[in-house]
Amino acid sequence: MQEEKSISNMQLDGGIACLDFINTQFTSGAGVGDRLTSYNDVLVLSERVFLFPGESIKQLKKLAAGSPEEAEHNAAQARYMRGVMTAVFTPIALGANSQFGQGVLAEFHNQVSAAFSRQQLVYKDDHLTWDFGPNLHLAAPADAFLLSAYNLLRDPGLQRLVKKCAGCDWLFLDITKNHRRKWCDMQTCGSSHKSKTYYQKKIRSKRTGGQP
Repeated sequence: MQEEKSISNMQLDGGIACLDFINTQFTSGAGVGDRLTSYNDVLVLSERVFLFPGESIKQLKKLAAGSPEEAEHNAAQARYMRGVMTAVFTPIALGANSQFGQGVLAEFHNQVSAAFSRQQLVYKDDHLTWDFGPNLHLAAPADAFLLSAYNLLRDPGLQRLVKKCAGCDWLFLDITKNHRRKWCDMQTCGSSHKSKTYYQKKIRSKRTGGQP
């Protein structure tokens, strides 16, 4: 994880849209940081994780420009949804599935129900599917991230693969063959951990005169 990165160039190591969405909030030495500071940030991430094509993003940007207050309300709602999703997936990643906060699961259910109510049955790509329809609404991006979480939770096998990085707070989906992945990214958190371990061993060696 690279905390200074913006929404447009942050690493997408979650492995699934909903976890990348959760990872837009992070903890650093200065406190809690947030990459979702505007509605446009929500759109940027939506496009980066392929929830919406470019044409749909343009349509949503036009809607946001015409209703800036409503757009920012939806950005705030997206951040709220992210908090609910974080409260659901963090215990799963830590193997403490019974330790959900009071009312968390009920609120997640309420948010998912609301997201489904804003979808409609459409004919698309030669089949019927539930979609946001031709007339997108400003809540669509946050709804799409929420439904990504819903689909993940519907698969017990994938649900068990949600993990928390050993080097930072990021969540990720471990789809490696042996399911023993520890880091959100080996080149960042993994390398950082190895460097710290090497440094600590070197310091201990000096203190003990080279003795293990």
